[in-house]
Amino acid sequence: MSPSKRKPKSAPQPVFTVEKNEGITVLRFSERDELAASDLRMINPLWDFFDSERQNPSHILALFAPRFLLNRKSLERLLGLGQTGVELSQHEVRARIVREENIIQRFVKCVRELPTFVVCCVHGEVAFRLMAPLLACDYRIASGETVFVNTTQDLPHAPFGVMPWFLTRMFGAAKTTELLLDTPRLSAENAWDLGIVNHVTTSDPAEDAALNVIRRLASLPRSTLVGLKKAIVASCEDFETYVERESVWTQQLSDSR
Repeated sequence: MSPSKRKPKSAPQPVFTVEKNEGITVLRFSERDELAASDLRMINPLWDFFDSERQNPSHILALFAPRFLLNRKSLERLLGLGQTGVELSQHEVRARIVREENIIQRFVKCVRELPTFVVCCVHGEVAFRLMAPLLACDYRIASGETVFVNTTQDLPHAPFGVMPWFLTRMFGAAKTTELLLDTPRLSAENAWDLGIVNHVTTSDPAEDAALNVIRRLASLPRSTLVGLKKAIVASCEDFETYVERESVWTQQLSDSR
């Protein structure tokens, strides 16, 4: 085929879309399982969005279905598991883990630092060793069919994405260890009992039910929501220290052969 007849490469499909209505900004992520957060062409616009949200904060920011950060299949793709013709060395796997770690850390820090009350809504299968993006949000909603799946014994890496920092503050060291080693699955109701999610929707469609909860929250003064967020974040001031240490651990993992 001559150069003039070659088909142009299609632009990557956006990883999210943005809708704004009555002070509520909805960030709706793609449902594609093949996405991984390390697809930088698709993730970089997210940082631009967070920058704009810092300058012009919404009353409430709702994140819908961030599967590319939370989904088990995305994690398996990141590690080259179950893919025909993909054979990654241990060093390549470690390098991918470090890239993903850095992106999840940045996502968590952005959400925590936003002058906006952030609600995360999830459904389907969630790899709960990667759920720091969910736990970083100020209010968490799960549909009734959501299942948190433990990947600790299946995948060759330690927990990352600052998730242990969140869980140990919620449950203590002993319960966190139990969750990571002895709990294969958590239903949405189990997650609600533990405080991992604040609300479980039982009506269909799940997104409409979640939006009803978000509108109820949006009826509260923005100063109340943001003030509550600031107080809670301030009570966890050692977060930056943990992130710095975890970055050192993951870099050491990458450097080891």
